Amino acid sequence: TANMTDLTGFRFGRTDNAWGPFMHVTDFGHPVTRGIPQDFFWGTTAPLAPWFHLEDPEARELGQVVGSLGRCKPSLGVKELPAAGGGEWRSVWCATPNIPSALLRGVARWAGVHLYSEDGDVLYATRDLLAVHTVGGGERTFRLPHAVEVVHELIDDRPVARNADWFAV
Repeated sequence: TANMTDLTGFRFGRTDNAWGPFMHVTDFGHPVTRGIPQDFFWGTTAPLAPWFHLEDPEARELGQVVGSLGRCKPSLGVKELPAAGGGEWRSVWCATPNIPSALLRGVARWAGVHLYSEDGDVLYATRDLLAVHTVGGGERTFRLPHAVEVVHELIDDRPVARNADWFAV
């Protein structure tokens, strides 16, 4: 756990009993978890051991793992830490695998990453191309990091938007 603390800035506890941990969100007011449904949970039925939980009063607890016999342990958290040379850096810890895209988008948003879409589709972006694969189809809205002269739909060979920093298709 000392090496984990050096890497992440969090203090941890350890549980050696093998268990299939599932995470549930307990704090919906943080930018990482804002907008996540209250009945949202994830994890695995595969027994994991050891597994680690937060034992850090300076961390903001966002969720708990339901462990053996229904006991819950703080296992999703965030922390802002001082950086060497000034400033701050942010750390996020999640004890369960299979982190859903909604949570990853929350982490990215909190880190200041530009998000093209909130829909959870597979998306590939470069300076000149935005490619999207949707599972369910339907209308999508995309936000660009800056305004562009024209957004051109390649398959139908038509302009979709002009002088825009967002468009819907």
